[in-house]
Amino acid sequence: MFSISKKQGQAILVIIALSIMVVLPASAYTSGKMGNATSCGGGSCHGASDPGVSVSITGLPVEYVPDQVYPLTISVASVIATTMGGFSLEVSQGTLSNPGVSVQISGDQATHSGSGLRTWTLDWTAPSRHTDSVDIDVAGLASDGSSDGWNTISYDIPESIPDNEAPWITGAYINSQSTRQYMLSAIPDISLSAVLMDVSTGGFNIAGANFTMGPLNWPGTTLPPLDTLDSSTETFELQLAKPTEAGIYTYYPYGWDEYNNYNDTNTEEFATLEIIDDVAPDISDVLLDGLASKGVYPGTSVTLTAKLNDSATGNSNIKYANYTIGYQNWTGSQPMASLDGGFDSPSETVTASIDTTSLLPGSFDIYVYGNDTNDNFNSTPVAKATLVVSTDQIAPEISNILINGQADPTYLLSNVSETSIILSAFLNDTGRGDSDIEGANFTLGMGNWGSSIDMALDNLPTSTEESLSGSVPAPTEAGLFEYHVYGWDSAFNYNNSASEHAELTILDDVPPEIVPISTSQQLGASSSLTYRLTVLDNMTGNSNIGGVNITIGQHNWSSSIAGIADNALDSSVENFTITLDTTNWSAGVYDLYMYAWDDPAYPGPDEMVTELHVLFGMNTPPELGWPSDTDNADGLHPNVGDINTDYQFSIMYWDDGHLPATGEPKLHIMKDGNEIIDSPFNMSTTSGVDTMVPIMYSHTMNLPAGEYTYYFTAIDGSGLAAIPTDIMTGLVVKESLVPSQVTDITLTSLDNGQVQVDWNYIGDAYLAGFRIYRADSENGTYAEIGNVTAGARTFTDASPGSSPYYKVLAFDDWGNELALTDATAYEIDDELLDDDDNTDDDDTGDSDDTSDVDDDDAIPVSIIIAIAVVMMALVVGMMKRRGSRSEAQAPEEEPIEEPAPEVSEEIEEPEQVDETGTSGQ
Repeated sequence: MFSISKKQGQAILVIIALSIMVVLPASAYTSGKMGNATSCGGGSCHGASDPGVSVSITGLPVEYVPDQVYPLTISVASVIATTMGGFSLEVSQGTLSNPGVSVQISGDQATHSGSGLRTWTLDWTAPSRHTDSVDIDVAGLASDGSSDGWNTISYDIPESIPDNEAPWITGAYINSQSTRQYMLSAIPDISLSAVLMDVSTGGFNIAGANFTMGPLNWPGTTLPPLDTLDSSTETFELQLAKPTEAGIYTYYPYGWDEYNNYNDTNTEEFATLEIIDDVAPDISDVLLDGLASKGVYPGTSVTLTAKLNDSATGNSNIKYANYTIGYQNWTGSQPMASLDGGFDSPSETVTASIDTTSLLPGSFDIYVYGNDTNDNFNSTPVAKATLVVSTDQIAPEISNILINGQADPTYLLSNVSETSIILSAFLNDTGRGDSDIEGANFTLGMGNWGSSIDMALDNLPTSTEESLSGSVPAPTEAGLFEYHVYGWDSAFNYNNSASEHAELTILDDVPPEIVPISTSQQLGASSSLTYRLTVLDNMTGNSNIGGVNITIGQHNWSSSIAGIADNALDSSVENFTITLDTTNWSAGVYDLYMYAWDDPAYPGPDEMVTELHVLFGMNTPPELGWPSDTDNADGLHPNVGDINTDYQFSIMYWDDGHLPATGEPKLHIMKDGNEIIDSPFNMSTTSGVDTMVPIMYSHTMNLPAGEYTYYFTAIDGSGLAAIPTDIMTGLVVKESLVPSQVTDITLTSLDNGQVQVDWNYIGDAYLAGFRIYRADSENGTYAEIGNVTAGARTFTDASPGSSPYYKVLAFDDWGNELALTDATAYEIDDELLDDDDNTDDDDTGDSDDTSDVDDDDAIPVSIIIAIAVVMMALVVGMMKRRGSRSEAQAPEEEPIEEPAPEVSEEIEEPEQVDETGTSGQ
């Protein structure tokens, strides 16, 4: 007889139960599962794919139009009965929206949210232009509640190939008409407009327009749009500059769409502007024998000339010209000839000879007129010359020329600039033709017309006698200045060779200048002391230099020593040498005074004194000190920076007469107690200064990253050394003033609803820590929610909110950090936050699974228990029928309950199963 032990029976029971479990259909994910668009679980959910199941999408284009919305329908077909099923879809570009019945969307993925359908709808919006092809993957599942099957399909949809046709141009208008005509004298404001359309040449947005004067006359001018360029039909308009000459102007517009299809061959659509010349030529420079006013004896022939120009009044050629003696005296009109022999251009110089034989004595206005080839005649010109026919041919008499009411005054140079100098004279034409006085001027020196200045009349009624006056520029140097006066009468008789004048004498009472030399000096014992100096009088009277000397003590003339001039004393600038014999000098301080004078010397204090302190036979070491300004109070500015910063080291030096030796003072820079390469560094400043007062020396340089100390030393020209400064600390040089970017940020949802933020960081030796920022959207306002020390690389957000975004920024010891706008934002997925209680070990990477529990598709405990009880009862019954008393005694058991149709208890965690038991995805 067949018999088994109790343990063997239990083992068989377990094996049978497990075997039955293997063949049971997988339990359903009735609310769908994201991230399975290419495998429907790949065997972990529903086993291998089934060729008997087909999945399709209707509504997809062969080529997508950017930003177009496409309504999609996803369908699953199968021999499996019923209408139960599911799907999972993913797109590589574009956005999903408008979910239909039993459809849920998360980012670029979608799935079913119920198991009772095999057809689903949603919308897909294509990406913007110039994007790669779009991949769309979809997996579909069919089920009858006890068995299921699935399959997948993929689509590769390229962007629609853009058109290669340029937009149409229509409605090219000047002031709303294709052709406009205006007179040159009355051109209104002019605007050019055009309409560009791409509706039938691709349907793309218009991107821009320009125009040329004449077809294809490149480069063109931009035509601005009336509003935003966001459609395939756009209007462009531009206010044009008004033409300045007559002619026909053609404006050709061109345009292009957003794919740069450019209609650069437009020769048909244009606007025309015709400007008709109705403006007469300009008349200028009407002269008589080259003068605006001319006086002659009766019978004298005079040459009249004038310039006619139509280039700015239509640009028509000059046709002819004439003149009248008197305004619009047409009966006396006389023709004028072109100076170059023919009227053949818009600009002509015309001439005529006027015979004054028939003219009675008097004043005559000569007017010139011109006509262009469009018969525009300037019948009302304003350009004229004045002809005076007179028997008076004698210029007025000049007399009583005075300066400040004096015939020949004398002033000192030191106060002449503060004196008002008025030149006056009397002009008289009585008995010299008896013409009225017209005007007068004066020159500095006879006939020096470049210095001519008009003089004012006495404002009395015009007469043959006039008193005139005018301001005289004050001289800037000593000398004798002659002011000559000239006058003319109404017959234009000029006394342009007048010898009448007044003399102004300026005496040089201003001493020369001594070029600044060192005002202090320290000497060791020596036998002589030599000075080189320059004396100048070119700005203080411009007299020749007379000499220079030096005294030991002010005005101690008995000690005076004369300077030796390098050359003859014949100019206002001279160089001198003065040598003092110091053989018998004792150590001490000597005040030396230098004096200079010019020649001829003006009686009085005509000297320039320069004081010089000499410390003879004495020598002390130099001294160093810190600058007084705040920035350099420690000899350095700035104290903190990076490797690109210019660091300025400064020190104050003073001595009792000696300048520093060459290259001194010196800057010593140390790192880790040792001087760096090239240290010490030479410092520099302006040489030849007074060492009795502090002088600033500086050195500017860049430094590698690190922390430094520094100090200063100095040696003077006599070899004495200053006491070195203290060693200063606090110079910090960084690699960069802005810490580098935090990398590899990862976000983890914790069981308690918190979010853990982790990151990596490489770089800044002066790192102080990290600041964590959070916002409710990627481009929202980021607020600091906490910070950690430099050693930390993790942070826990206790209150993350519904859809947080995070940024992590490093900051250094000085608070510097990268700008928030330059940092990368990281998103914690909404569904990951909602899935805090899920512990599925086989599907931990699926952050979009909001309802799935166990990727092993666990069979409910109630079903396992029911199957095991039934199998156990069968085995026990078989064992009893075999009669095996010793081994068949069944263990004491609890009463077996019949399994309910639906039981919520499951392995590990609850999982949703619909009433049909559909094997969903």
